[in-house]
Amino acid sequence: MMGGLPGESPVKKHTYHVTAALAIVCTLALSACTTAPRQAQLAAAQEAKQLPELIPMRRFVANTDYMAGYVISPNGKQLLWSQVVGLDNGLAVRATSANATAKTFAIGNQGRGGGMYAWLPDSRHIVYSKDPVGDENTQLWVQDTQAALNPWQLTPARGTRASFAGRGAHGSSRFYFVSNQRDKSTFDLFEADASTRQVREVARSDGQVTSWLIGTNRQLAGRVRQAGKEDGADQMLELLQADGSWRNLKTVNGFDSVWGGRIDTAAGLAWAMSNVGRDKLALIEMNLATGAERVVAEHPEVDLSYALFGEEWGRACCLCGRARLPPHHLSGCRTGPGRRQSCADCAGQGRVASSTRHHAPPKPEP
Repeated sequence: MMGGLPGESPVKKHTYHVTAALAIVCTLALSACTTAPRQAQLAAAQEAKQLPELIPMRRFVANTDYMAGYVISPNGKQLLWSQVVGLDNGLAVRATSANATAKTFAIGNQGRGGGMYAWLPDSRHIVYSKDPVGDENTQLWVQDTQAALNPWQLTPARGTRASFAGRGAHGSSRFYFVSNQRDKSTFDLFEADASTRQVREVARSDGQVTSWLIGTNRQLAGRVRQAGKEDGADQMLELLQADGSWRNLKTVNGFDSVWGGRIDTAAGLAWAMSNVGRDKLALIEMNLATGAERVVAEHPEVDLSYALFGEEWGRACCLCGRARLPPHHLSGCRTGPGRRQSCADCAGQGRVASSTRHHAPPKPEP
């Protein structure tokens, strides 16, 4: 008697054996895609890095209609966003004028830790981040939007993480970034120039700096420094002095939150989201000379999510918080002493760094 499942017909037996054979072939084929080549010439070519990169499956199932993440240039005349270019990840740029044509750049997969992109002060160059191998060691790339795709790989070192830290002088092609190439446990601050492709070190961490703060004058203004290596160690907000020394403005418990600030050294003020002494995040204003604080805005029920600041002024333009009704809380726009403009006016003039995200209203509770 021929083997097979009890009670099956010859057609079913034939189908069963064919299906099993196909499954084995497919399994072997798929396994071959995930293992190193064993043929001598292919193995040698791979060792010499002569083989082309494997084509990721996402290129065959790309969401070609995807467009999101719009950012207005500092001069308000250009728009930058993320979209699919061909079957690849890309960025697009166009003028804000009506019927302008978009120019696209297929920059490739930005990876798990990448995805950041921003305008430089000249409203011509852009900087974006990529995580080439998915280990969150992000690298920075710079592209001239008026030229063909030929990006400057600013931080090519493997096993090194770099992040955008802020724009340079108004109208220039300079910007700040941090990198842990020298010491993997901390980040040093650098300034890069997209036009000349030159980099200079601005400040070196002593091993306990957690972030660097760029002032509204586009110069290094402060840093956040951890008092110790243990979890929950105090965080100190320190200001750079004229002689190069550092002055501690405020010390915060490591389990409290103070973040997202802006420092205006000319006005002698700083702004930050803080929950110190309260049960939710509020926008505070700090006097740089005395350390005195005042609450600029807070919501009675929820944290303020973030503040939007104008390109040229210190004070917050818009505030955003997630509440039940309404889903966002926006303040009046403050662009200088005695002046108020709507957030829409700020956005129209290109002075708002990013836009608020709208969420569906919450469902009523039973």
